[in-house]
Amino acid sequence: MDLMFLHRRGGFMKDWPGGDVHTKDGMIKAADVKKGGLVKTAKGEDYLVVEPTLRDRIQNMKKGARPIYEYDAGLIAAMLGIDGESVVLEAGAGSGCMTLVLANIAKKVETFEKEERFHKIAKANVEKAGFKNVELHNTDLLEAKLGEYDAVFLDMRGPTAGIEKAAPHLKQGRFLAVFTPIIDDLKPIANKLEELGFIETRIIELDMKELEVKKYARVKGLFGFPGFVVVARKFS
Repeated sequence: MDLMFLHRRGGFMKDWPGGDVHTKDGMIKAADVKKGGLVKTAKGEDYLVVEPTLRDRIQNMKKGARPIYEYDAGLIAAMLGIDGESVVLEAGAGSGCMTLVLANIAKKVETFEKEERFHKIAKANVEKAGFKNVELHNTDLLEAKLGEYDAVFLDMRGPTAGIEKAAPHLKQGRFLAVFTPIIDDLKPIANKLEELGFIETRIIELDMKELEVKKYARVKGLFGFPGFVVVARKFS
């Protein structure tokens, strides 16, 4: 059972099997952990014990490939136009960060990751989060048998080949999005989408920055990894 142990200075997520929990501020008794809410350590420090949110899981889960964190993933999911009835195709899964965000919204997510080490990490993260609406395949998208989808998200090497493979399986009028950290990928991606009859192509740079306020507000630094998202709508 995963739990968040929150303190004013920060917190941590822990798989709690039962028993006392040791923190740098002293021990929390098992009976208090079980009750949850605001508890005190043996040293009298306040901790808040709660179930982790999706954001907590993404921030704390094991990562292999470069993750797409929830703040960027939320933007991409919104631009894909997915809802609770959507069936979504994803390739590749990487660490499973984007997979969890998609699964939290969509009816079903079918995801492909050809690298076995990343597939194992993504599979473990999805199972640990408790999602039952995800099918994970340790398969190259280009060799996969596909169904019909309400949205497609690609984060893979050779994205133009991925677009060509996935496009016939996307419903008319629905959206396909491609993430790439490489600016030189953008023109070939846009050209391939145009060639395949997609419309409303938009290219967005992900360069969110975090601010902090002390004596005055200042830019703390990049929030996540920089990159680009290309989104387009299937027309023909």
